Amino acid sequence: MKNKVTLLSTPFAKSYGMPQLIKESVRFLNTEANKFDMDQMAYKYLLSNVSTITHTHMNALYNNIVSRDMLDSMMFFSFTNQLLTDIPELLTIEDVVIDGKYVDLDIPTNLQKPWINLSPCMRNTTNEFTIVDRPKLVSLVTKAHLCISYNDTQMNREWLPPKISSLIIEFYTMTMAITLSRPFRLDEESTHLIRILFCWYFSSLLGPTTGKIPDLLHRNRFLFKGAKTDTEIADLYDDILTAAGGEIDSIATITKVLVKIGPSRLSKIQPKDVYKVFSLSMADTPSMMIALDYPPYFVHQLLKLVSGQKHPILSTVLRNRFKKPEVMKTMDLLIRDRALFTGAVRNG
Repeated sequence: MKNKVTLLSTPFAKSYGMPQLIKESVRFLNTEANKFDMDQMAYKYLLSNVSTITHTHMNALYNNIVSRDMLDSMMFFSFTNQLLTDIPELLTIEDVVIDGKYVDLDIPTNLQKPWINLSPCMRNTTNEFTIVDRPKLVSLVTKAHLCISYNDTQMNREWLPPKISSLIIEFYTMTMAITLSRPFRLDEESTHLIRILFCWYFSSLLGPTTGKIPDLLHRNRFLFKGAKTDTEIADLYDDILTAAGGEIDSIATITKVLVKIGPSRLSKIQPKDVYKVFSLSMADTPSMMIALDYPPYFVHQLLKLVSGQKHPILSTVLRNRFKKPEVMKTMDLLIRDRALFTGAVRNG
């Protein structure tokens, strides 16, 4: 992986035209702050006094963020106080949090943080602002924190401890394989190749590659379960690298490999076919489509899942492919892990 992925570099963001919409969003946030409902200190005071009712992983992570004073690393805005027609489109996309530090522009320090639109979560009654949708608020803040933590982790380091990463990679791999195997009517061998390719891809997103294959791929022996010898595995990896042209760095590269060494029914598959299958199969489409290529968004989807939110595909994967107590235990480790908070601080 030559460059670390950011939200704006994902295929979904590019197809939506997000990189082109950024400039107007930066201008608006920089010059129209006087139109926000409150200043940043007031937002942070309001959010730090929000009480979560249920004991879920999402709520626990939110409480950890607040207790560690990490709301300072985010930028909040809302417009319940007035009707504005000139809000840039990018700032109104539901549940999408953009990290201002990783836009390709020279912007002020105070904007080099995740931008969180609280308008859907707040109500203004005679200039008294209250949070009316706590679950959405918690979801947005935890998503922003995951983005900070992932984005600020150096490429030569693993984002999370191996045990947590392995569970995330396996869940992602099973999600991709199950979703693609049905419409393409793939047999077990073809589905197995898809599992290997997507495991390879997400391993490269979650950690470094110091040899021919991602370091985390070595730890995901669930792919073979003793069915292949080390020599056979090495030969398969060589075939994949040759077909990929050097590395698996995108879903586009995965489809390139499938065309060359996959089953005949995938001989004409293109990246858009993969994304189309998922867009038709999944709820929360913008966030989930971004999650296919952007780890913090996928981890956020898992947190929502273990916190009780149903999902048409992820719920099936959890029920049929995993032991729920083990997943819950790993998510317990995630929300308490020091790596998730170390360095996740923005000034300004």
